[in-house]
Amino acid sequence: MSIRLIPIILASLAVVACTDLVVVGHDSVELRTDRTAYALGERGELTLSNRRRDEVGFNRGLCPLYVEERIGGGWRSAAEQFREVCTLALDELPPGRSTVRSFRISSPPFRPGGEYRLVVGVEDRRTAEAVVVYSNAFRVED
Repeated sequence: MSIRLIPIILASLAVVACTDLVVVGHDSVELRTDRTAYALGERGELTLSNRRRDEVGFNRGLCPLYVEERIGGGWRSAAEQFREVCTLALDELPPGRSTVRSFRISSPPFRPGGEYRLVVGVEDRRTAEAVVVYSNAFRVED
């Protein structure tokens, strides 16, 4: 192999790796909250739906669940994760199925006036690759 091809191959791998983290279209995994606005102290429901043709694996309870806050035009981590104990049990979500978990709007990481989204990782069971799934955005009201 020519040394001149190595940067091209590495660049191609980087593009493929980044593409695997983006889940869009009809063949995707969707993460949705039950509402677009909450008040501090309220509970919400989060639904993970598998619209792919293959199973996806997820940690039982959609745990750990990460929080991101919209700051300016971008998203940044608001907290490492919800303060909860996670098991190491991997569950499978077949195509066309969903799973639901509840979460609580508490401070921290949430604060009134902020806009947030939740983030969870799943595993593509066919390729064993990690896939990051982002929820819809929601607001925390005063």
